Amino acid sequence: MAYSPDKSADRIDTHLAELDHIEVLPLTREMNLDNLTEKKCRRIFGAHVYADLPEFSYLASLPLETDAAVSEYRRLIQAVHLHQNEVSHIVEKIFDATRIHFQGIKLHGLIYRPYDDPQIIASHAVLLQWVLNDYVAHAFNKAFPNLVNVSLRGGADLGHAIGTRNGEQNDRELLFLGSPANHAAKIMQPGSLRIAKRLWCELPPDLRGRCVWECEDVYSLKGITQGDLDNILADYDIAWDRDASRQRLEDGKRANPLNAIEYSEAREKINFDALSIKNNRRALAVSLYADVTGFTAYIDRAESQQGQQQALRLFHLIRREMARVVRRDHEGVRVQFQGDRIQALFHVPKDDAPEFVVEALQAAAGLQTSLEIITPKFPDTDSLHLAIGCEIGMTLASNLGVRGQRDRICLGRAVEAAAQREEVLDGGQTGISEEMYGLLPAALKKIFTWNAAKKCYIAANPTKTSLQAWLDAAMLDNGALVNVDVNPSGTSVTPVAVGSAAAASVTGRVMTAASSYAPTDANSNDGGARDAA
Repeated sequence: MAYSPDKSADRIDTHLAELDHIEVLPLTREMNLDNLTEKKCRRIFGAHVYADLPEFSYLASLPLETDAAVSEYRRLIQAVHLHQNEVSHIVEKIFDATRIHFQGIKLHGLIYRPYDDPQIIASHAVLLQWVLNDYVAHAFNKAFPNLVNVSLRGGADLGHAIGTRNGEQNDRELLFLGSPANHAAKIMQPGSLRIAKRLWCELPPDLRGRCVWECEDVYSLKGITQGDLDNILADYDIAWDRDASRQRLEDGKRANPLNAIEYSEAREKINFDALSIKNNRRALAVSLYADVTGFTAYIDRAESQQGQQQALRLFHLIRREMARVVRRDHEGVRVQFQGDRIQALFHVPKDDAPEFVVEALQAAAGLQTSLEIITPKFPDTDSLHLAIGCEIGMTLASNLGVRGQRDRICLGRAVEAAAQREEVLDGGQTGISEEMYGLLPAALKKIFTWNAAKKCYIAANPTKTSLQAWLDAAMLDNGALVNVDVNPSGTSVTPVAVGSAAAASVTGRVMTAASSYAPTDANSNDGGARDAA
């Protein structure tokens, strides 16, 4: 089903009519956060903590050319699964906190008990980062000596955020909107544990003294010995036992042996609900991240209940329409929502990289267009735009974690690169790599311009209308063939000489040219030139 702005507008109006009353109340008593809905939301004071092992994204993209490599790939899947289980145990059982979800292998956790006690909440956020760092160094790395030693990066912030849960049927997620949930993720850096200043301000003197001011409103945690950590945890009545953690990992390895872990090439659109530790998929795919720039500030400005209700209506409209554009209109897989950011995957038809690359860009244009349809329905939304980052590469897809709390995950270099690209783009921009650019039909290349500062090709606000004009006019120029050679190792995609006999033999796909279409706007180029910006 192809995207249509009129169809999108009808869906948006229907959904908006359903959002008649949204309840936004402070969380003042024990409540099962699973009971949150689109219309039942809570304003929650707490510390949002992120913890990531960035090396895993790259391990998931390694070529599988030997039996040993295949065995290690199974070990990687086993390690990710057991890591998620153990981190969930630490967060929920040791710290009485909430595991919101894993974004790939990155944890998003929330500490909000004891209620209205910012000092204890802030202290636990620091202690949780130290414990997770200790667990990685002294339990995880020892349990998986065959893998590259990994290191933790963490970030935490404190304040109010709005919790909600929305989606369709079984596709529902717990989400948090507000600067603490957003800022904690953005301050992370490799090899360091960091906290925001407003969290640091609530710490008791003994923990403040173990922090170092870095820049603006960010502090980093000093290194700590095992003995010091154990003493501090005893003072705060935190019963952490690294030996017990390592034992749980060893028990998990026996319960999930390598010979029981299977993965296969994705030959049809991935169904995450059918995946598990024993059933995984690997695919050449485009990862897409689309983020609403300015939305966190928009939420934070909504201080009255009426303003928060209005902001949540806007959020719910954007979130559901994003999912529909990806899934229903463009044969994509909606992987996960991360606040106001969507993660999607495009990988069909199998081995037809040019086709699913174009499909991903059509989806990007649809997402940009739908946001332009939504925002005029709300006041003060001129600053809200979509930044979209895309990348192509081999990707591991699975559904891992504790039963009843499994997370859809995608791991691979392309996943990490797409996320990082989106973060450096401005609202209204869609950015792609040189590799994706090389797979585009010649005329479609003309809407993208190389940006040296952001190290990618950028199309400024390619709405569905403008993009479709390029696609209709220019699948090819001058009768040339467009084919690509997909490297059998799955690590790269290399354009083949246009019009050559070798190109025709690679995939067997022959496209018939339409008339060439020349760009006239300032954001276009000749398909190959790079600007100095």
